[in-house]
Amino acid sequence: MDPLAASFERFRRHGDLQALGHVFDALAPRLLSVALHLCGNTADAEDVLQQTFLLAMERDVGFDPARRLEPFLAGLLHNVARNARRSTARRRTEPLPELACADAGPIATAEREELLTLLRTNVDALPVEQRQVLRLQLQHGLSPAEIAMALEVPPGTVRMRIHRGIEALRKLLPAGLAVSVFAAFAERGLAAVKQQVMSAGRAHAAAVAAGSASAAVFGGVLLMKKLAITLMLAIAIAFVAWISWDGEPAAAHPGVQANADPRMIVAAVPHTAAPSAGNEATGERSAPAASTGALRVRVTVRTNSGSNDEVVPVAGTWLAVWAGGSPLVPYDADVLRAATDAAGEAVFTSLTPGPWHAQLVAETDAEPQRVAVTAGEETLLPFERTVKRVVRGVVVSADGAPVSGAEVWVHRGTAMGRYSTPERAELESRRAAVTGDDGRFAVPLLRREDRIAACREGHGESFAANASQEQDVRLVLGRTFATLGGVVRDSKGAPVANALVRFTPAGRDTRRAADGTLLSPRVDRLTRTDADGRFRFDGIAPGRVRAWATAWPLNPAWKELDVAPFGMAEVALQLKDGVSVVGTVRYADGTPARVGVHSTPSLDNDGHYCHCETREDGSYELYYQPRRRFFVVVGRQKRVASREFADPECGIVRCDFVLEGNAPAPVAAPVRTAKVRGRLVDVDGAPIAAKEVALRLQERGEEGERIAATASDGTFSFGDLEPDAFTLVADRGSAAMRELAQFEALEGRHYDLGDLVLAPTASLRVHVVRADGSPWRGPMPYVRLTDAKGSRLDRTNEPVPGGLRLQVWPGQFTVHTEGTDLIAAPQQVELTPGVETEVRVPVAIGRSRQLVWNGDGAHKPQRNEVLHVTVREAGGAVVVQRDVKDLLPDLRGFRYWYLSHVFAFGRYEVEAHSDSGLRYRGVLDVRDDVDDPTRVDVPRMAR
Repeated sequence: MDPLAASFERFRRHGDLQALGHVFDALAPRLLSVALHLCGNTADAEDVLQQTFLLAMERDVGFDPARRLEPFLAGLLHNVARNARRSTARRRTEPLPELACADAGPIATAEREELLTLLRTNVDALPVEQRQVLRLQLQHGLSPAEIAMALEVPPGTVRMRIHRGIEALRKLLPAGLAVSVFAAFAERGLAAVKQQVMSAGRAHAAAVAAGSASAAVFGGVLLMKKLAITLMLAIAIAFVAWISWDGEPAAAHPGVQANADPRMIVAAVPHTAAPSAGNEATGERSAPAASTGALRVRVTVRTNSGSNDEVVPVAGTWLAVWAGGSPLVPYDADVLRAATDAAGEAVFTSLTPGPWHAQLVAETDAEPQRVAVTAGEETLLPFERTVKRVVRGVVVSADGAPVSGAEVWVHRGTAMGRYSTPERAELESRRAAVTGDDGRFAVPLLRREDRIAACREGHGESFAANASQEQDVRLVLGRTFATLGGVVRDSKGAPVANALVRFTPAGRDTRRAADGTLLSPRVDRLTRTDADGRFRFDGIAPGRVRAWATAWPLNPAWKELDVAPFGMAEVALQLKDGVSVVGTVRYADGTPARVGVHSTPSLDNDGHYCHCETREDGSYELYYQPRRRFFVVVGRQKRVASREFADPECGIVRCDFVLEGNAPAPVAAPVRTAKVRGRLVDVDGAPIAAKEVALRLQERGEEGERIAATASDGTFSFGDLEPDAFTLVADRGSAAMRELAQFEALEGRHYDLGDLVLAPTASLRVHVVRADGSPWRGPMPYVRLTDAKGSRLDRTNEPVPGGLRLQVWPGQFTVHTEGTDLIAAPQQVELTPGVETEVRVPVAIGRSRQLVWNGDGAHKPQRNEVLHVTVREAGGAVVVQRDVKDLLPDLRGFRYWYLSHVFAFGRYEVEAHSDSGLRYRGVLDVRDDVDDPTRVDVPRMAR
């Protein structure tokens, strides 16, 4: 007989509580992990675990002591979880009516009214967070997990708030009554579940000791338990009658769940305490269990704006936390991830004591911070970054009225897939703020964040603003809106809960509004699917949109569809089974190997699913590849080792390599450095003394530049140069910066640049005006100069009132004014040394279009094959006449002719032909509509 089954049978026959405790301690952690998988949240899993043990203690469950106990309890737990889900689906969510007791006399009625009056009087003194959770649980019947989803805080925080609110109200009631009312809302946890199970076991033991029939006595205990629950429910419903008189509805935003992770990697060794992550915006401190600890991570930024420095919390940014001493994020062990709340905090609870590491997910190249977690305590770990500015602005409706409660999303200009490793999808954008009553917001910018936009139910989402340039951002919501809903399913058609869904809105091109304001592409939004695999995005702009979903280890799926104004569109996304490969590459002596690793469907071709470089410890990860036969190959140019996987399972596949021989000893080849010298003179040949010159690597710009000052005779020198390409500049960091020379330093060579003439500069001031002569109100366009040969002179544009100033060499130049949707004629200027020349540039607003000739997919032009293009106005005047050689690649690798041009509003006829006889003809309508697509496919004519 199974020893645990024997212990459980000894409890049932003889009331041995020690045996019951032994069974619980041995099986509860593993059963709780199963319950977590079935229920999706800690609170429901603990309830299911408790009901499973209570049901197993009854006599009529059909347990055979000869069987093993754990499979029996696991099967019972599945049934309890299934019934709990059905019960939740049927649960009513409207407020319950006040319970009327037919036999309640005037004294009981008066006592109840007195109790309700007492509660009404004192509950408003509770913090708003505690009032919210109590009302959502009692009035609306939500579980702690559902409350957590509505308020976007972790379930542990919800239970903590419920506990603290009840503790505050408990003091208002008589002791005996308070225990009865609030016992059902006690703080949970594995220890609390065990305590309740043991309490039921004591009742069972007492029945055994009294000599009564065990089943009958235990049934009586259950009956009394039901009566007690009924009594507590009656008093709780009276509480509902009190709270239903008014209330503060908890606003639920359809944003990203704070503690959800689409890539739940299960550790090979189960944890004794299942960690959880969450957020808490109010600064409340959770009470960690005696055997575990908690970690509160706070992310803030400090603006470096001189005397007005301020510290601002960073909301919506993702954190990764993992245990152990290694600073490398584990591939095949538990990694906890959570997004910061409005206060810039994320709380990780139930952590095993010891060393932990934390890292901002967006800063994969930064060293993670190490922190020690102490049992029974909460540790605060601050992340503070310095930023140049905090973006401030306002969200308004199409009529110009401020909009409160609007979500402000920031786009991160990621290099998705850089270094051949896909970035986490959560980094695409973050919900950084919610507007206040006056519609205003403040958002600190992190690295690579370049666009900011807003959305609100009942409005169309706004175009984005350039977050890194504009000072006071004004985001205008659209007048027309729509809704996108859908479901995510796996390869077998089952709904996928907690899948990450990214919504890419219409309007992916930069546009110019009628007043000159630059409208950047709208920002993607993120959400997660519910228990039924469903998701929803409200307040979207009509047009061509895309929905993209992933739920590791399944492979991503996406679809594009057209959404009509004020319509509701539905999309179904089916994820295919995916495989991730993790492992290490080491030499025979155990030294980690720094090599390239990739997965490929065959060793006979160059195609691959994923590739990466091993890390310092030799570890690697290949993921998002289909579940089919593949090879894992070590080595980029030359195959060093490989392994075949014929029928891989969905999920993680382990693949370690041991290379033949020992690690090669590092050989430091001697590098002979180069040296460069020169002399700085004016136009008359006189030396220029005490002038700073900067030497820069051509690939790195200002980063790592070296500075030298000229001597009295104008000479300067730079030594110890590694072989590379360099640029020498003067007047760095100003609008008058000038490039003096470019050269490539070879190993061991000495270079003499000779006399470098630094001529006096000329100044050009460009006044930008509207075509009708009125002042230009939008962001300044970019101005470039070309010389008589057509060579481009790149110079810094210095903003001045009403235009731009450029510092250049004297001479004759052509002024080109460029910008999205802007039309301006080139102008000729002659610049004199030491004189500021002014030029007035009228600009008109049109629409940028990209004309594409793809031959309906039937013809793929060869390189240098020419297409002769002519574009005429409706009246016949030629607007564009050009020979096109540029080829545009598509996702399939085909290349087609394309031409980019800014057209004035109107209708145009497009004609084109190639030397091989291909002919194209089409009509182009350019309207003053910012949602019109940029790309236009010109149809091919039949021969």
